[in-house]
Amino acid sequence: MATYKKTLIIPIEIKSRELIYKLLLACYAINKNYRVLIGESKYFRQNFFNFPKGIVIENNVVKKKYNFLKKIHSLGFKIIALDDECIMPILFKNYFRLRIYNKNFDLLEYFFTTGILDHQEINKNIPQYNKHKILKVGVPRFNIFDKVYYKDFIKPNKKKKKTIIFISRFSMANPTGKGFGQLQVSWAQRHNLEKNLDLKEDIDSWLNISFKSFKLFSDLLINSAQIFPDINFIIRPHPGEDPTYWEKIILGKQNIKISINNDLIYDIYSSDLVIQNECTTGIESALLGKKVINYVPIKNLFENEVLSKVSKIIRSNKEFYKFIEQYKFDDDINKVSINSRGILKKYYFNLDDHYKIYKTIIEKLDKIILNDKKLFKYTKLRLYYNLKYFYTFLQRVFSFKKYEDKMLNTRRKFPNTTNEEIRDIIKRYHLNNIKVKNYKSKWWEIISE
Repeated sequence: MATYKKTLIIPIEIKSRELIYKLLLACYAINKNYRVLIGESKYFRQNFFNFPKGIVIENNVVKKKYNFLKKIHSLGFKIIALDDECIMPILFKNYFRLRIYNKNFDLLEYFFTTGILDHQEINKNIPQYNKHKILKVGVPRFNIFDKVYYKDFIKPNKKKKKTIIFISRFSMANPTGKGFGQLQVSWAQRHNLEKNLDLKEDIDSWLNISFKSFKLFSDLLINSAQIFPDINFIIRPHPGEDPTYWEKIILGKQNIKISINNDLIYDIYSSDLVIQNECTTGIESALLGKKVINYVPIKNLFENEVLSKVSKIIRSNKEFYKFIEQYKFDDDINKVSINSRGILKKYYFNLDDHYKIYKTIIEKLDKIILNDKKLFKYTKLRLYYNLKYFYTFLQRVFSFKKYEDKMLNTRRKFPNTTNEEIRDIIKRYHLNNIKVKNYKSKWWEIISE
């Protein structure tokens, strides 16, 4: 039986956003003789007691995760974190308060920062005794937009018409299974907004702007398709959105299609123009060399300074229509990509050196020591989870609609995935001597052969 250094556990919340780049991280770890377990984060949170002791890569350290992180830490798991959301936060002044819980930092081995802005904000607010855990790394998520990798993800495209993709980020305004009012209540409870009135003011303002912008964004899509019938339009909803809203409003519109399951890279690369509203995909599209429109119909405090450097801000429908009428759809992809990278590397660490990002991460993983503490507290854990599963069963019986909405949202965030799909992605990273097999529900074990 092969002997591996350690087990690396990589939970994924949103498949379309995380799977491809986290598999690239897995490849680097496998090359360094790690055993990798990768899969749906929700399943791991509910069944961690059935996993081997290992190093867990969390994508955030928000307050609501404290009990979970404390529990796995007490069982001998080691935890590191890299937050995707720090790329485009709701005002950097609020980033730490919304995304970092100091007690969680006590449980971490390392927190990898992506760029100058989040590094400064975290470093400013973390107690001195934890500052050694903060490391400048970069954005692994951006690495798959390097030509070295993305060229292997692009399928042949035989389209004749020009194509504009609308990428929606409005999971707060168009949520699955929740009303807008419920979201305001849940945010207030999660962040104790009644005692943080300045933060409450920012959050309420941001939620209201998001709701209004969502309506204007969807109106722009429908009206543009009518005004420009010779252009194909694609709407790509956020994985946390209710796609039935979009399916209803585009019904009968021959030149609008909805994209839910395609790779993000493919959808962006296959389009001639990208339009979004204050979304990370705007930065990713610029890295791919695409012209990016940042449609911000309501001027506000939350506009991201980084995105504004690599996109054209448009404030009204009329301004957008005029732009499309004059736009020649002939941008030089390589030139746009090079220019965008030149701007973005001022904000993000190691943007032009993806190898250094993974080298740094793996070097830090190598230094982590997994102790021999007994992993399983069988009796208490199994009793607790048996009771929890029984409670879930009762939820199904007595609150079927609410339970189904919750499960539907989970399935949309992490739809069915096959072993072949995992293998295919890894092969694109030119790593062939690997073995992929099912480990648990929506979890895979990946090792070198």
